[in-house]
Amino acid sequence: EKLGEAVKFGQDFLSFEALAVRQRHLLLCSIFIARTDQLAELRRIATLLWKERLQSGPKAKGEIMPMLLQVLKTLKASGRKAQGDAGSACFAELISAGDTTEEAFEK
Repeated sequence: EKLGEAVKFGQDFLSFEALAVRQRHLLLCSIFIARTDQLAELRRIATLLWKERLQSGPKAKGEIMPMLLQVLKTLKASGRKAQGDAGSACFAELISAGDTTEEAFEK
């Protein structure tokens, strides 16, 4: 309910105060990772959320990058195929966009 109200009054997912900063960053990480999912409908919805609910996608990506890399490491190390695949796909997109490197990911 608070999320709906915040969005209705023009706050984006990066700045709305209904969640703590860590929770906002985890939400954005989940949306960012979902943008590379194998299911086309999920990719479409996640991309739509990323574009419409953030004032600046590049700013948000920069702000969540440390947490995003931690989440991706956790997904890849989980031992579950679906989670590992999701982490690998998102990480590959980050590398191809020049946002990170293999070396930075290994730290």
